[in-house]
Amino acid sequence: MLDETHARRPDAGGDASAITFGRLTRHLALILARQTQDEPLRTLEGIAAALCNRAEGRTPPGSSAISAASGLAFADWLVALQSVLKRELPEPPLPADFADPRLALCLRTAVRAVSRALKDPTGGATDFHPSGVLPPWAWPRTSCACIGTFVFYRPGE
Repeated sequence: MLDETHARRPDAGGDASAITFGRLTRHLALILARQTQDEPLRTLEGIAAALCNRAEGRTPPGSSAISAASGLAFADWLVALQSVLKRELPEPPLPADFADPRLALCLRTAVRAVSRALKDPTGGATDFHPSGVLPPWAWPRTSCACIGTFVFYRPGE
Protein backbone atom coordinates (compact mmCIF):
# COMPACT_ATOMS: atom_id res chain seq x y z
CA MET A 1 0.00 0.00 0.00
CA LEU A 2 1.21 3.48 -0.79
CA ASP A 3 2.43 5.68 1.99
CA GLU A 4 -0.31 8.10 2.98
CA THR A 5 2.19 10.69 4.21
CA HIS A 6 0.58 14.10 4.28
CA ALA A 7 2.24 17.21 3.01
CA ARG A 8 0.98 20.51 4.29
CA ARG A 9 1.72 23.99 3.16
CA PRO A 10 3.07 25.91 6.12
CA ASP A 11 0.67 28.79 5.52
CA ALA A 12 -2.44 26.61 5.16
CA GLY A 13 -4.35 25.03 7.96
CA GLY A 14 -6.94 22.31 8.38
CA ASP A 15 -7.44 18.99 6.65
CA ALA A 16 -8.23 20.64 3.31
CA SER A 17 -4.56 21.56 2.94
CA ALA A 18 -3.38 17.98 3.34
CA ILE A 19 -2.25 16.22 0.19
CA THR A 20 -1.27 12.60 0.37
CA PHE A 21 1.56 11.05 -1.58
CA GLY A 22 -0.60 8.00 -2.22
CA ARG A 23 -3.50 9.98 -3.64
CA LEU A 24 -1.24 11.95 -6.00
CA THR A 25 0.58 8.86 -7.24
CA ARG A 26 -2.71 7.03 -7.90
CA HIS A 27 -4.07 10.08 -9.73
CA LEU A 28 -0.93 10.35 -11.89
CA ALA A 29 -1.02 6.58 -12.58
CA LEU A 30 -4.60 6.84 -13.83
CA ILE A 31 -3.66 9.74 -16.12
CA LEU A 32 -0.75 7.72 -17.52
CA ALA A 33 -2.98 4.70 -18.08
CA ARG A 34 -5.62 6.80 -19.83
CA GLN A 35 -3.19 8.60 -22.15
CA THR A 36 -0.73 5.83 -23.01
CA GLN A 37 -2.66 2.64 -23.66
CA ASP A 38 0.05 0.53 -25.34
CA GLU A 39 3.04 2.85 -25.03
CA PRO A 40 6.42 1.64 -23.72
CA LEU A 41 7.73 2.50 -20.26
CA ARG A 42 9.87 5.33 -21.65
CA THR A 43 6.74 7.12 -22.87
CA LEU A 44 5.11 6.75 -19.44
CA GLU A 45 8.24 8.27 -17.92
CA GLY A 46 8.20 11.13 -20.42
CA ILE A 47 4.59 12.06 -19.72
CA ALA A 48 5.05 11.74 -15.96
CA ALA A 49 8.16 13.93 -16.11
CA ALA A 50 6.41 16.55 -18.29
CA LEU A 51 3.48 16.80 -15.87
CA CYS A 52 5.88 17.07 -12.93
CA ASN A 53 7.91 19.70 -14.81
CA ARG A 54 4.70 21.62 -15.43
CA ALA A 55 4.01 21.62 -11.69
CA GLU A 56 7.55 22.83 -11.05
CA GLY A 57 7.10 25.67 -13.48
CA ARG A 58 10.67 25.43 -14.77
CA THR A 59 13.21 22.71 -15.29
CA PRO A 60 16.57 23.12 -17.02
CA PRO A 61 17.44 20.57 -19.74
CA GLY A 62 19.22 17.46 -18.49
CA SER A 63 17.99 17.74 -14.92
CA SER A 64 15.94 15.20 -13.02
CA ALA A 65 12.19 15.53 -13.43
CA ILE A 66 11.90 17.53 -10.25
CA SER A 67 15.10 18.93 -8.90
CA ALA A 68 15.14 19.04 -5.12
CA ALA A 69 17.19 22.24 -5.30
CA SER A 70 14.94 23.94 -7.83
CA GLY A 71 13.29 26.39 -5.50
CA LEU A 72 9.88 24.96 -4.66
CA ALA A 73 9.59 23.26 -1.30
CA PHE A 74 8.30 19.71 -1.64
CA ALA A 75 4.97 20.54 0.04
CA ASP A 76 4.44 23.50 -2.30
CA TRP A 77 5.37 21.35 -5.28
CA LEU A 78 2.81 18.73 -4.24
CA VAL A 79 0.12 21.41 -4.16
CA ALA A 80 1.15 22.55 -7.66
CA LEU A 81 1.22 18.95 -8.91
CA GLN A 82 -2.27 18.32 -7.55
CA SER A 83 -3.50 21.33 -9.53
CA VAL A 84 -1.80 20.08 -12.74
CA LEU A 85 -3.24 16.58 -12.33
CA LYS A 86 -6.76 17.91 -11.73
CA ARG A 87 -6.57 19.78 -15.04
CA GLU A 88 -5.57 16.56 -16.85
CA LEU A 89 -8.17 14.33 -15.18
CA PRO A 90 -10.56 16.28 -12.91
CA GLU A 91 -11.98 13.35 -10.96
CA PRO A 92 -10.13 10.06 -11.30
CA PRO A 93 -12.39 7.01 -11.38
CA LEU A 94 -12.08 5.08 -8.15
CA PRO A 95 -11.51 2.35 -7.26
CA ALA A 96 -8.96 1.33 -9.85
CA ASP A 97 -7.64 -2.21 -10.27
CA PHE A 98 -3.93 -1.72 -9.63
CA ALA A 99 -3.49 -5.51 -9.92
CA ASP A 100 -3.85 -5.01 -13.69
CA PRO A 101 -0.27 -5.24 -15.11
CA ARG A 102 -0.57 -2.06 -17.21
CA LEU A 103 -1.98 0.00 -14.34
CA ALA A 104 0.67 -1.43 -12.00
CA LEU A 105 3.38 -0.23 -14.42
CA CYS A 106 1.75 3.21 -14.49
CA LEU A 107 1.64 3.25 -10.70
CA ARG A 108 5.35 2.34 -10.38
CA THR A 109 6.21 5.13 -12.81
CA ALA A 110 4.02 7.59 -10.90
CA VAL A 111 5.64 6.67 -7.58
CA ARG A 112 9.09 7.37 -9.05
CA ALA A 113 7.91 10.70 -10.50
CA VAL A 114 6.14 11.99 -7.38
CA SER A 115 9.03 10.90 -5.14
CA ARG A 116 11.47 12.85 -7.38
CA ALA A 117 13.38 9.70 -8.37
CA LEU A 118 12.52 9.78 -12.08
CA LYS A 119 15.19 10.92 -14.53
CA ASP A 120 13.53 13.22 -17.07
CA PRO A 121 13.79 11.67 -20.55
CA THR A 122 12.31 14.81 -22.15
CA GLY A 123 14.99 17.31 -21.17
CA GLY A 124 12.60 19.60 -19.32
CA ALA A 125 9.42 19.38 -21.41
CA THR A 126 6.17 20.62 -19.92
CA ASP A 127 3.84 20.05 -22.89
CA PHE A 128 3.15 17.01 -25.05
CA HIS A 129 0.69 15.51 -27.50
CA PRO A 130 0.28 12.28 -29.49
CA SER A 131 2.27 12.41 -32.73
CA GLY A 132 -0.82 11.85 -34.89
CA VAL A 133 -2.41 15.08 -33.64
CA LEU A 134 -1.13 18.65 -34.00
CA PRO A 135 -2.91 20.91 -31.51
CA PRO A 136 -2.97 24.65 -32.33
CA TRP A 137 -0.56 25.49 -29.49
CA ALA A 138 2.10 23.14 -30.94
CA TRP A 139 2.41 24.27 -34.57
CA PRO A 140 4.63 27.32 -33.95
CA ARG A 141 6.85 25.47 -31.46
CA THR A 142 9.90 23.23 -31.89
CA SER A 143 9.75 19.84 -30.20
CA CYS A 144 12.53 18.81 -27.82
CA ALA A 145 11.81 15.05 -27.78
CA CYS A 146 9.80 12.34 -29.47
CA ILE A 147 9.23 9.30 -27.27
CA GLY A 148 7.00 6.47 -28.42
CA THR A 149 4.11 8.11 -30.22
CA PHE A 150 4.30 11.37 -28.22
CA VAL A 151 5.98 14.67 -29.02
CA PHE A 152 7.33 16.86 -26.17
CA TYR A 153 8.00 20.61 -25.90
CA ARG A 154 9.94 22.76 -23.44
CA PRO A 155 8.41 26.02 -22.23
CA GLY A 156 9.07 28.94 -24.56
CA GLU A 157 10.36 26.84 -27.46
